[in-house]
This record gives sequence, structure tokens and C-alpha cells, in this order.
Amino acid sequence: MSDKCESESTSIKFFSGYERIIILIYVLLSFILNIIIIVSIYLAKNKKISNIIKITGSILIVNFINIFAYTFEWVTCKKSINNKESIIELLSGNSESNGLCQMQSLLILFSSVSQDYLMILFFYLINRRKEIEPMIINLLILLCIIFPLSISLIYLKIGAFGVNDDFCYLKKFEKSENKIDYYVVYDHFIIYFIITYGLRTINFSITIYFFINISKYIIKEKHSFKFLFQKLSIFFIQLFKLFVIIVYRIITLILNKNNESFETIGKVYNILSTVDGVLMPLAYILLNGIFCNLFNTKKRRKFTIDENEEDLIPNSPITPQKKAEETIASTSVNKGNFVGTNLFYNSNNFDLSYA
Repeated sequence: MSDKCESESTSIKFFSGYERIIILIYVLLSFILNIIIIVSIYLAKNKKISNIIKITGSILIVNFINIFAYTFEWVTCKKSINNKESIIELLSGNSESNGLCQMQSLLILFSSVSQDYLMILFFYLINRRKEIEPMIINLLILLCIIFPLSISLIYLKIGAFGVNDDFCYLKKFEKSENKIDYYVVYDHFIIYFIITYGLRTINFSITIYFFINISKYIIKEKHSFKFLFQKLSIFFIQLFKLFVIIVYRIITLILNKNNESFETIGKVYNILSTVDGVLMPLAYILLNGIFCNLFNTKKRRKFTIDENEEDLIPNSPITPQKKAEETIASTSVNKGNFVGTNLFYNSNNFDLSYA
């Protein structure tokens, strides 16, 4: 085996590997879908920003940041020289010039953890029995952004970011004896790994708790599985992503991904762990009927929660305000019930009639 990576132009390396091409396609589709969402909001008749819109908008923003972070840096070549040392070549820069590597690491960690917390906040609020003041919700959203950003900056300061198996993330390999592109395994990687994925496992457990809680309510109301999937599609996407990430990372830690048998599995993992960049905005568009309102001018309709044939809130012929009050009263006995009525009726969606 040669102890050097084959020299290729940056453009060839940029599009090398089917998983990288797929991720680049994800980024393009995510960008287009998010632009459609922004246009629909701009054209909306009711410009009032609701609590739900603030949270879902924040989720979509950090979700796009996460998938975009995978575009500008990755490992293009990795060859083992001996049991201790490897040659690793990056798309841009090297072991002595890795500013983009550090930036990618920070953005991936910040956006992924921030998305976890924003999703938890979203489903915490719709599980609440009482509406929270908008100022408090704004503060909670800010904390869901500041806390992961603070963790990421601390990691950057202490040198926890660097070259990983396929991209720059938690530093798994460090520079060897001041030789460019020569790396050895980083001794403290396991510490940062346990902290990071321990935190994300906790987030996954909390998300599962809310999923069970909401599912109980929907089953109690005798809604179909199709209804469950439609209403919780974003929830399913988040659970799927966290499950794939945690399981893969734990397996690779135990089995030590240093052999070629993991190469294909790693590529599949990269594809599955980033597909939420497309699925999240797509689910938002479909659930809110944005395509219908943008492209079907004959059916310009006012999209409100009352128009849905089915909803998470039981149907009632009375006004939305009284319906919200009665729903809360009717579920006050069971603490675990999914409520969120006031939050949903507080302009859950923009008026997309454009009239």
C-alpha cells in the first residue's frame, strides 16, 4: 500500500464519493425548500409571528446550518502507514492550516445540539396545560441557541475539534510530529465523545418521552396511524436522526472504525444522518399546505387550524377560544394528556390565503 494519497484537483475531490454528491444534492434541495417557505411567509396575509412559528422557524434555520456545514470540508483520503500513524488529506487545507476544519466542527456540533433542544422545547410547549408568555418563549428559544453555541466555543477553545473519520468534528486524529497530513489517534477523543453523545442520548430520551405522551393522547382520541404520522412527521424525523447517530457512534466506538469494512457503513450513515435537512422543510411545507397555496390560485384558502378535517384538538362547534378552554378543562384530570390548545390557537400558522 502506498504511503501517500493520490494527488487530485480540488474540483475532482469536491465531487468524489457518492455520499458526498448525495449530501450536496440534499443541501441544494434544502435551500430550495426553505426559500419556498420564506416566500410563502412573505406572501402571507397575516404577518403575525406566532409562538409555534418562532420555534419551527428556528428549527429550520439550525437544520439548514447543520446540513450546509457538511459541504465545505471532509476527509478525501485516509491511509494507514502503521499501527499508530496515518496519512489523512482534507478537501481544503491540511493539519497545519485547518481553519475550515475548525469552523465545520463548530457548526456541526452547535446546529445538531441546538436542533435537539429546539425540538424538545417545541413538544414541551404543546404538552403544556397553560400557555407561556411570548417573552418567556423567546427567552427559551434564545437559550436553546446560546447553550449549544457556548458548548461549541468551549470545545473550540480547548482543542476538542479536528479531523474525524469522514468530516471534521470531534478530534479523533491529531497532527504527528509536525509533519503535514500525518496523524495519530488523539488520546482525549473518548472524553469528548462520551460528553457529547451522553448529552445527545439524554436529548433522545426526552424526545422519546414526549413522543409517548403525545401518542397516548392521539390513541385515546381514536385517531388513525396515518393521522399520527401526519401530525408528528417532524417528530419522527428527529427521532430517526438521533437514533441513527447514537447507534452508529456507539458501535464505531466499541468496534473502533479503523478498517475498510466500515467504509460502506460509514457512507450510508452520512447519507441517513443528513437526510433530515431535506425532510424537515419538506414536512413543514406539506403539513401547512404551502404548495397548494403557492401554485393553486383557484384554491387560495385561509389556512387555519379550524379547517383541518382532523386535528390534535377535539372538534367542537363553539369558538376557538371556548374550545381551547373546554379542552383544557376536559383534560385537567389526566396530567399526561397532550393539550397545547392555547399555543395552537395563538396563530399556529400564517394566513396563507394571500388575499
